[in-house]
Amino acid sequence: ISLDDYYKMSGDIEFLQMIYPKMESMMHYCMNQLDENGFICERPEDWVFIDWSDIDKEGAISEEQLLLARSYQAMISVRKLLGMDTSEFEERFGALKKNIWKFYLRQKESKQTFKYFCCTF
Repeated sequence: ISLDDYYKMSGDIEFLQMIYPKMESMMHYCMNQLDENGFICERPEDWVFIDWSDIDKEGAISEEQLLLARSYQAMISVRKLLGMDTSEFEERFGALKKNIWKFYLRQKESKQTFKYFCCTF
């Protein structure tokens, strides 16, 4: 997410070209932790980095799914800038968005929360 934001602020395409392999490697690391719904899930001994929040930290945490969705959007954006195919991440984003709505965002007011985190929904 920060690399996409960095480019939007700086226009530094050379940096994106240099760092992209690390971005992709980190994204694939996260994607190896997905459950059957496409949600990122904890593993034993994982640190839930949203630990400052007073939330239930068991299972697939909704806040982490919103960050995963935004990460897919960042991958799409950066891959477009680099002239790369985006279909894998567009498909993953679409499926995750559908499951976030299905499992987490059932109330009308939740739509605004989702738009706040993933502003292009």
